[in-house]
Amino acid sequence: MPNGKWTRALIEIETDSGPVKIPARMLGPLAVHFGIGSQSKRITISHVRTGRRIASTTTGDVAQQIAEALAELDWTTVQGNSVPPGLQVAVASILKRFEPEVDYARDG
Repeated sequence: MPNGKWTRALIEIETDSGPVKIPARMLGPLAVHFGIGSQSKRITISHVRTGRRIASTTTGDVAQQIAEALAELDWTTVQGNSVPPGLQVAVASILKRFEPEVDYARDG
């Protein structure tokens, strides 16, 4: 985990209504924040550089646990908005451990 230290920041995320700036708690390349738009009743885990949602859940504790597990992965391989297949598999494996509490795109 990147130093295991959570920080606070204003990040820009992609939503179904376009880009939005939102306060978040960050751990390395990941952020945990309140959802927007179709995710408004959930807590979301996003990749900070791309602003893309990785997953969402209804509880902050689960979102934090997911982010901490995902922070262990090597996110330096993400190019633009493209996630390499190996990283996709690793992310899906982590998210699967949190079913049914988590909502995520199962097709990458």
